[in-house]
Amino acid sequence: MRKVSLLVLALLLLFSLSACSEEKNLSARTEKLPAFSITLPEGWSMNIPDGMECTASRCVAAFTHVPSGSRSAITVSVVPNLGKNLAEIAEETRQNMASHDAVMRETMRTDTRVEYEGTIKDSPARLIATFDAKAEQVGILLLVGENDEVWGIVRSLVMTNPALVFTKQ
Repeated sequence: MRKVSLLVLALLLLFSLSACSEEKNLSARTEKLPAFSITLPEGWSMNIPDGMECTASRCVAAFTHVPSGSRSAITVSVVPNLGKNLAEIAEETRQNMASHDAVMRETMRTDTRVEYEGTIKDSPARLIATFDAKAEQVGILLLVGENDEVWGIVRSLVMTNPALVFTKQ
């Protein structure tokens, strides 16, 4: 199995969205995927990487605000933990973020959650990873251009696995 970090995949997806030329539905709607559902306001588009089949246990999807000049984006990932604990995942994430124009600092860590804040490509960014050891899954939420609209979308996010929820209860 390739040793590609979950974050690297999320970052590549996030920054490749502008190159996507397929027709996009930009009206307000709720996207229902097996791993989660999310409500997008008008002007937001969804992209799932080519070849990625979204299931309840493995899904990577990115959401961007399409209007010209917008620097807002959300990436939601649900992936297997590949036998790693949250401390190992957090350390891999920290190392990879440093190599991708990301200046991020860990702001919180528990046995089931880690959070980072900082900038990616000079835009405000936040990363939240949640961990379900029993289901052997990791949830990753990457926000770029964090603002009220982005957090409104995040609040609409409903995870199929409730242990992976990103908003604090």
